[in-house]
Amino acid sequence: MKRNSHTLRLFICCLFSLTFIGLLLWLTPLPPPAGANTGASTSASSASGAQTCTFTINPASRNFEAGGGSSGVAVTASAPSCAWNASSSLNWVNLTSGASGTGNGVAAFSVAANTGAARTGAITIAGQTFTLNQSAVSGPAGLQY
Repeated sequence: MKRNSHTLRLFICCLFSLTFIGLLLWLTPLPPPAGANTGASTSASSASGAQTCTFTINPASRNFEAGGGSSGVAVTASAPSCAWNASSSLNWVNLTSGASGTGNGVAAFSVAANTGAARTGAITIAGQTFTLNQSAVSGPAGLQY
């Protein structure tokens, strides 16, 4: 009788273990397929051969005084082989370096002095929109034109 008791205990133990392992396997999510989008992102993406590239820029905007100035925007790429470019159609913004790059980099630009009303514009860097705001020129006693 003892032999049957041990056999029954072993059978129940094995059955419980297999059920538990099966439950764990059923509850464990499978990894996404290669190249699949795994979540929400505010970055731009482009296909570079078989590789999908995503980009983020920092900062996303900048304010300038009427006198103008220069600044840079950091580009972070998902892989070192991801190519990006920057472009501006604004006549008061000039890309000074980093108009194109591969992997992480910096797009640098200058903003001309403003001689009129406040203005806002945007340039494209690595598929992202970078917003520029420039204040109006001030006249005598702080009056703005």
